[in-house]
Amino acid sequence: MKTESARKLFCNIVPDWAVLVEDKITTLPKAEYLEWLDALEAAYLDWKQRDGQQVRQATRDKILKYDTKTVYDKFWRPVLADVPPALDYEEAGAAVGPKLMLGSGENKTAGFLHHDRAKLWPHIDVAHDLNEFPWPWEDNSFGYIEMSDVLEHLRADMVAVMDELHRILRPGGYLYIHTAEAGSWQLAMDPTHVVGFRPESLDYFDPERSYGEVYCYSERGWRVVRRTSDAGGLLFILQPRKVAVAVEVPA
Repeated sequence: MKTESARKLFCNIVPDWAVLVEDKITTLPKAEYLEWLDALEAAYLDWKQRDGQQVRQATRDKILKYDTKTVYDKFWRPVLADVPPALDYEEAGAAVGPKLMLGSGENKTAGFLHHDRAKLWPHIDVAHDLNEFPWPWEDNSFGYIEMSDVLEHLRADMVAVMDELHRILRPGGYLYIHTAEAGSWQLAMDPTHVVGFRPESLDYFDPERSYGEVYCYSERGWRVVRRTSDAGGLLFILQPRKVAVAVEVPA
């Protein structure tokens, strides 16, 4: 089979915008599928002359690349087009109220109220043991709370901890949690770590997730906005399921 005949055969069978791959019509720019046909023809000729393993692999890679590209264009691109731009949770929370950094340690970040167990650094605004309740803030005090590498150190009842976070966070606010994953070296190495988490652990506090539907540990529910991981552990973004209560202002 010559290259010209292969091109003619494929161009006559399917429109300019498509090529037949494994019994499926796969969308490709014409220039790309003609390039693919040339590579396929070269592989065919090489098969006749020698082992051709490298050429076969190169041709297979091209087919896979084009097929993957088509699946993305057909299925994923339309879905992703409807996804809103990434939300800056810290800034979104700041629009709701002040920002609190729990267990900030030596980290000083502009715009935050800094907390730690003791005033070991001059920028610490509030010193309090988070294992002791209630925490020293009023209801609905903050729009954004950051709790990075703190939760795994607490010996307190986890439901009580989540309830306190819920209490001091305003409706529409965001809670950022970074913590150690169960079974990880990060959890095992620090002798002050007492509890580890799985990606689904905080689902128990969200009544719209499968575990939260079955287990009800508190009336103060959460919405798990995002959960992911990085090299240091697990990351969660949550919002309290609470509504603002109108306050009557005296005339």
